[in-house]
Amino acid sequence: MSGGEGAPGTVVGPSGPDPPPGQQSVPDTRAEGADSRTHIEQVFDSCAMLGSMAAGGMGGRRGHGLPIAQRVRAGPASVASPPSYDTCPARHCWVTDAVDDFGVKRPGLLLEWRRAGESWEGRVVYAVQLRAGRWAMVEEWVAESQLTPL
Repeated sequence: MSGGEGAPGTVVGPSGPDPPPGQQSVPDTRAEGADSRTHIEQVFDSCAMLGSMAAGGMGGRRGHGLPIAQRVRAGPASVASPPSYDTCPARHCWVTDAVDDFGVKRPGLLLEWRRAGESWEGRVVYAVQLRAGRWAMVEEWVAESQLTPL
């Protein structure tokens, strides 16, 4: 048997009616006398349908043609919009009269304020040089007069 003819119910490959090793024969679902072109179109259409269902499982919806960046859930607006200012209480600052007494301003992080009698104090964290080449972190309450913004 050559030229693509075989027993009804099997698709004949180029080498004859037997499929290559490790593969199964595909049943021929054509009606007797049907055009092979019609059969190929039917197989192609059914494969295309299965492919769209396999990609996401929704039968070809695939985001309705929208790029993923534009796909947004429909529903109410976000619960809370971010404030127009920074709500973090920490602020960078300069600390004068640092514990290491080198007489230079040290960069620090102001964490919070508290009232101290008639004035204010800030709780800051900053690095100091305790020994030559050895640095340590210090956290302390410092008078407002010793702090300046960066």
